[in-house]
Parts: sequence; C-alpha cells; structure tokens
Amino acid sequence: MNYFTALVANGTKPEHAAVLVQMDELARFANREHPSYGRMYEAEQIADAAPTTDFYERD
Repeated sequence: MNYFTALVANGTKPEHAAVLVQMDELARFANREHPSYGRMYEAEQIADAAPTTDFYERD
C-alpha cells in the first residue's frame, strides 16, 4: 500500500491526499538535493514551537 492509498483508506479525501503526497515528495526532493534546507526547516519548526521571549526587545 502506498502513501496515497493509505491516506484515502483512512478517510482522507482523494484531492487532499494528492496534495499531501506532492508535499511529501517535494520535502524528500529538497532534503535529497539540498540537505541543509531540511535542517533549516527543522530548526524553524523547533524555533516556532519554543516559548517566545522578549529577548530582542530588551535594552
């Protein structure tokens, strides 16, 4: 069972599953062709999940 079939089998609409598959393929391509991009993206996700501070607003 491929990714698309699994998504549809779990109730995802086919048009939404197609977009998710394309996003996954794009992410895999980016990580393969530009490994640093994948690391930057992961770092952004970690930074976005971290609690915010007013560090840059301090004098």
